[in-house]
Amino acid sequence: KIYTERLLSNIGADFNQQVQQWVEFTMLQQEGWKVEHVLVALGLKDVLPTHFNVFMQQSGARFMSMHSPTQCVVLIGGAPATIKRGRELVNHFVGELNGERAPAD
Repeated sequence: KIYTERLLSNIGADFNQQVQQWVEFTMLQQEGWKVEHVLVALGLKDVLPTHFNVFMQQSGARFMSMHSPTQCVVLIGGAPATIKRGRELVNHFVGELNGERAPAD
């Protein structure tokens, strides 16, 4: 619970009980799971969550969004490797929306 409050207050975004419960639930899923965050443009707050199921299937991570007055915050939960993959998926998606073409692998 202390970790949850510290994480959410460090982000500086408004969080409600649903977000707090999601973080606590995610942390309890498996030993070593944690929650990190990615900041994205506020304009993506309605678009991004519609892709969370696909991101989850591709990475194994869990996703939740919340927003501050200036940015959208994407919470990514899971083991370190799944969080890393989830972060890559979010960043790639945001890059594509912004018209950046990522180099082919």
